Amino acid sequence: MRVRACLLLFLIVSLAGAPLFAAAQKAPARAARVKVIAEQANLREKPDIGSSIVQQIPEGTVLEADRKEGEWYFVRYTLEDGGVIGGWLHESLVEPVEGGTAGVATLAPRDLNDGARGFPDWFGAMVGLPAPETADILHIGSAAEVELAYRISPRLAIGLGAGYLHAANGDKMTFADELDTRTVSTKPSVSSGSVKVTARFYPGAGLYLRGALGLYSVKAGYLYRIEGGGTWTESSGSATATSLGAEAAFGGEWAVGLRTAFFAEAGLRMAGVDELTGENTDSSSADVKVIETGTLYYFGRMAADENDYPLVAVRASAPAGSYYVGTRRADLNLSGMSIRVGLRYRF
Repeated sequence: MRVRACLLLFLIVSLAGAPLFAAAQKAPARAARVKVIAEQANLREKPDIGSSIVQQIPEGTVLEADRKEGEWYFVRYTLEDGGVIGGWLHESLVEPVEGGTAGVATLAPRDLNDGARGFPDWFGAMVGLPAPETADILHIGSAAEVELAYRISPRLAIGLGAGYLHAANGDKMTFADELDTRTVSTKPSVSSGSVKVTARFYPGAGLYLRGALGLYSVKAGYLYRIEGGGTWTESSGSATATSLGAEAAFGGEWAVGLRTAFFAEAGLRMAGVDELTGENTDSSSADVKVIETGTLYYFGRMAADENDYPLVAVRASAPAGSYYVGTRRADLNLSGMSIRVGLRYRF
């Protein structure tokens, strides 16, 4: 079911961008970088195997290709005396090469965020004080990605990528009345590593459509802490799971150096995990520590005002009884829109 959803997402984004890509087809193709893989590559005057040879280029040389016509790249080669000559190389003599990207991403893991907001509200209901503010939750995370791509043509690249995303947001609130002052801390966190199969299509003018299917390994964390009167209690935990995911984006890149391009893209990310398993630790200033392993659950915890407030926690079995409602396995949803701005390096 999840694999079909990932493929459907890629198809929707592709169809939505089709009119724009068709219009861009008339734009000139972006420059590519190619590396000589033959022991000696013959640079020819014309894109024809029978054309005269103007220079022999040694293996390993990296060249800028202005364009490609059929099976031939037009490249420029710098001579030892500093002069530059242009000519044609057959595609069998070279391979396109590219590097990686970096940027930021947005996310909104609903169950974790609900728990971060539900715990202060639950504590306030238990002590008869309203929460002084709404707890901060996860919105933005830092992201990094490395991609090794093979340029099938100046317009199409396929490759393998590895990405990492991390987001954490702690908050602390003060509950006070005439008799007592307590502080409540929360800290939801998410980290995700992924391995992806990627494809980028360049219709022209530096524009591209990027799609990716990958395996995501996700770790979710939480912290609930109460301090006051010289004492404290804390419940913290983390849980992990893996799942398939997909990304699709539309962007553009512009050369800012010989091997560096600035890029900006906007797109969709569809990834999520359930059945997360891990460990919870309950501890206190009284040197009490209880460790429990199990599944990450989402549930409503009843308070003194007879309302229930959402929480997430790792438990050996599903929380049940008169104080719990709506118990289910927690779902860590990483899907959403993303905007990336950064640098891409080619080698």
